[in-house]
Amino acid sequence: MRIRLTAIAAAFALAGAALSGAALAQSERTARAVVAEARGMIEANDKAGVAGEAADVQTRARAALERAEVAIRDDNEDRALHAAGEAEALAGLAQATAELRALTAELNKLTAR
Repeated sequence: MRIRLTAIAAAFALAGAALSGAALAQSERTARAVVAEARGMIEANDKAGVAGEAADVQTRARAALERAEVAIRDDNEDRALHAAGEAEALAGLAQATAELRALTAELNKLTAR
């Protein structure tokens, strides 16, 4: 009976280890996906040629992306997710800032007529 209980406990321990390993792998995949999305946004902004205040925000986005990539290399998925989310938000802000600048310039042209 005691051997049977030990075997059952060992089976549960192995199952728990397998589940936590799967959860860690999922967390790393999620972190890598968010990093890739942030990188894509930053690259799109670079192609669009953000300037002025948007370029400053873009620089901050690149720095956050670098922190996320370092965190992934260090196997710190939580830090990677946080930094990648920050990079993504900053890249979105840079894009919005650039769009606002373009719209303001267009508005100024229309009102000058």
